[in-house]
Amino acid sequence: MASLRLKVPGSTLIETIISMLIITVCMGIALVVVRQLFRTDQLKNQLHAFVIAKQELTEVENKRSFFNETMEIDNLILYKDIVSFDGNDNLIRVEITVQLKYNKEVLYRINKLFVNYDAVDPDEEK
Repeated sequence: MASLRLKVPGSTLIETIISMLIITVCMGIALVVVRQLFRTDQLKNQLHAFVIAKQELTEVENKRSFFNETMEIDNLILYKDIVSFDGNDNLIRVEITVQLKYNKEVLYRINKLFVNYDAVDPDEEK
């Protein structure tokens, strides 16, 4: 009579545990890499927002362009709000806010006071 025993290749419990351990370590390393990529992208967006806000503030200072404005630049939205400071028409507060377009997260905000020389009465100074 012929033997019906067939050798079927298989793996032991220890081999299975070791392979699961290797897969877990690889997934952990991949998670750290992906998290670092997201953090780098966020830092890049914050730096870009800082540069855009400073450029806009410099432009306001040089051109004395005191009007509200909204601009879309790449994946960012810049809001420029002009208001009188504490109800005084001689002082203007410029607030520049830069936020992400898709989730509205504020990345950078800057305020600066300017003297509005057009509102100053020359007779008042004497």
